[in-house]
Amino acid sequence: MKYIEGRPIPPGYHVETRARKGLVVAGPIIFGVPYLLSMSVAASSKYPPDRWLYAPVVGPYVNLASRSDDCDPNISTGSTTTNYTCPGESSTRFFLMLDGLMQTAGATMLILGLALPQTLLVRDDAPYTGKNGSHFAWSVTPYSMGRQGSGLAVTGTF
Repeated sequence: MKYIEGRPIPPGYHVETRARKGLVVAGPIIFGVPYLLSMSVAASSKYPPDRWLYAPVVGPYVNLASRSDDCDPNISTGSTTTNYTCPGESSTRFFLMLDGLMQTAGATMLILGLALPQTLLVRDDAPYTGKNGSHFAWSVTPYSMGRQGSGLAVTGTF
């Protein structure tokens, strides 16, 4: 149950602070997947700026800034216009930007999930009581069924 600052604590409850589980779980996933892809690109690429992809969060941005334009000029005859052909460069820049934004978002989510814990009201008789230990116990024991049958039984106390 959410705790609202200043309100009295109901009987049978105590206040606990916990990390924000949603941010702590989603943050590393959103950060980790593109970072692992970045590291695989850095390991397999021969292009020197791609080595920056080993650096988490800042690597894609530095790589993006240090890329040179590999464009070929196509000069039309009888015309003064010059067209540039940059094969694959725009998609590479798009994915580098997406990679950097996802790594930044994931790292930010993890940091905020740990730095801004939530305050909750927890029942005193709940099975999970955080730092105070648990009152819940269970065991698996052999169990006889009928005249000749046997099996396992799970028993527990709350």
